[in-house]
Amino acid sequence: MARLSERTAVQRTAAPLEATAVAAMRASGPAQPPRLLVVGGPRAGAVIPLGADEMTVGRGWDNDVVLPDISVSRRHALLRRHGAGYLLLDLGSGNGTRINGRTVDKARLRDGDELVFGDSILQFVQAGGAAVRRTGVAGPVRGSPRWLRKLYTSRGAAYGAMATLLVAALAVGTWRWQERERVAREQSERDARVRATARQRFAEGASLLDEGRWEEAAAKLKVAAELAPRRPQVGALLERAAAEASRARALGEARAALARVDYAAAKVRLAEVSGDSALAAEAQEIAAQLGRALEDAVRGARARARAGDAAGALELLDPVLAADPARADALELKASISVVAARASPARPTRRGPSAVPGIVEAYLRGDLAGALDRARNSREPAASDMLARLDRFGSAWREGLARMEEDRPAEAIAALEQAENADRGLRLGRDGPLGREVRTALSRLHTRMAQGLRGEGDLASAAAHLRSAVARDPANEAARAQLRQLATRAEEAYLRGYMVKEADAGAARQAFQMVVAALPATDETAVKARRWLDRMDGKAAGEDDAPPSGLR
Repeated sequence: MARLSERTAVQRTAAPLEATAVAAMRASGPAQPPRLLVVGGPRAGAVIPLGADEMTVGRGWDNDVVLPDISVSRRHALLRRHGAGYLLLDLGSGNGTRINGRTVDKARLRDGDELVFGDSILQFVQAGGAAVRRTGVAGPVRGSPRWLRKLYTSRGAAYGAMATLLVAALAVGTWRWQERERVAREQSERDARVRATARQRFAEGASLLDEGRWEEAAAKLKVAAELAPRRPQVGALLERAAAEASRARALGEARAALARVDYAAAKVRLAEVSGDSALAAEAQEIAAQLGRALEDAVRGARARARAGDAAGALELLDPVLAADPARADALELKASISVVAARASPARPTRRGPSAVPGIVEAYLRGDLAGALDRARNSREPAASDMLARLDRFGSAWREGLARMEEDRPAEAIAALEQAENADRGLRLGRDGPLGREVRTALSRLHTRMAQGLRGEGDLASAAAHLRSAVARDPANEAARAQLRQLATRAEEAYLRGYMVKEADAGAARQAFQMVVAALPATDETAVKARRWLDRMDGKAAGEDDAPPSGLR
């Protein structure tokens, strides 16, 4: 009984100092809302005010309280307001939730409770409270045993100093928490302003998109995407605006090509507009104009042929066959013109001389375009007439390409030089010469330049196509090779982003995987894995290896 009374006396002596410390703590600053203090883990030092009726805690970025800790579940726990305090409910987390060292599924939080989520440690502070630990005993009260009063007399000064230091520490700690909360509020205000700006730019971009002002819409949406990179709807609209802007430019180039009777270039540019585009109807209208122009050209060539103007007929047929090499009526008409020309030529001697075609080819392969043209014009062979048409087509397209390069119109220069390249294939007969190399080198430089102007994520596929064309035409183009390597790195980074968020943000993951597939060759390892993930998201495949590609593990 004596020992029991002594323990009761000790407990009674602890009460006055404990009450004093708590009172000093509460008097040290204005009342604060309930909050969580992160004292351990990746967000150590953060102060998280609690105000909503329900707040989720977890690793995922869609939680109210985000703990970027791999040991924390994506949705770990729920905080629910209960009277003046909060209840904590574990949401079936993998590593469980502990309060003051005890694993719980549901518990009411008390001031100073220590909450453990995985490797993250938080302390709950009730409204108006401060995070402190309880103090020890202060001094004897009346009726305490003699030994306890003697002990207090010998150590009273030390305990008093400790109490003073404790109160001072509490005051400093409260000030620090208030400062952290001020910084957190300022950061929250800045984040709110950024979100408001992002919403405004998104609304403006969507409105411009509805009006068909693609370039302006892309500019607004690009700002919104930079301010809110995790909003998949912003990225989706930006991708659409960029794609439609590119298609609008392609339609403009198709009209220009049609006006200069460059049917092949018009056809190439029209092919860039897909059937699901908002510009599909306009593209169909231009395609109909192209079809009528081809019909008119064939009819005009037929009329000139009947009038005996074979050269004029061929001049009309060449652009038609450049756009559609398999067009039956144009090929039939060209063949009949060659037959008529052969019949109209003077009778050949009985003994036939050597063909002029090899000499034409050799002159062309030496780079002597003028000499090749002279040889072709002076020969009466039907094969030489065909070579003459190809030489004329090459020279015309080559001059057109150079002119467009000087005018800084790279897309039109590429279209013209591609015609020259096609004509070169029929002239060099499997061999190579300086004129063809010049055309291919110029095309390689132009494609590299076009790729350099495509910097956005939505332009990655177009840039890759240009760079692959550049390297195919000139393997020694180191600038294009270096850009291809950089593009491959960006594609792998995009794959990794998609892989990391595939569960938390399926929309962003899908967008990243689609970009990888569009930007890389079909046989590339990263492209293959991205395609598998897209198939799995669409429910077309299951069970494939879902590890990152080599180099990203």
